Amino acid sequence: MGKQMVVTAALIEKDKRVLITRRKADTPQPLKWEFPGGKLEFGESPEHCLLREIKEELNVIVTVNEIFDVVSHVYGDTQVVLICYRCSYISGEFFPLECCAFEWVTPENILQYDLAPADIPVARKWSSYYLTASSRDET
Repeated sequence: MGKQMVVTAALIEKDKRVLITRRKADTPQPLKWEFPGGKLEFGESPEHCLLREIKEELNVIVTVNEIFDVVSHVYGDTQVVLICYRCSYISGEFFPLECCAFEWVTPENILQYDLAPADIPVARKWSSYYLTASSRDET
């Protein structure tokens, strides 16, 4: 029988760009790009999980805002439910503590990165949101 895991992720936006992080080589999904976040611990709220994970991974403090998307993806015998929140940067200097790199990416190029499978639908939705809004602004 398979396992289930709840994971949170942050959409930290700045100047129509979003932050993605690169997983370390010695982790599951090695060197894949993803939205920063992590596993929900027993008894923890998703919002608290995300605050903790962002501080641990990137050394910054954010405010957790509304849910942007929820994705279910199966990796082998584990079903991951990814809850992705829009977040606002509050303070701290971005530094890759629990990831090997981070980048601010645009809606036009986010899907060119080797994203973790569960993050791809979120990236598509985020990209589409900005590209659609941009095309409406041009008319």
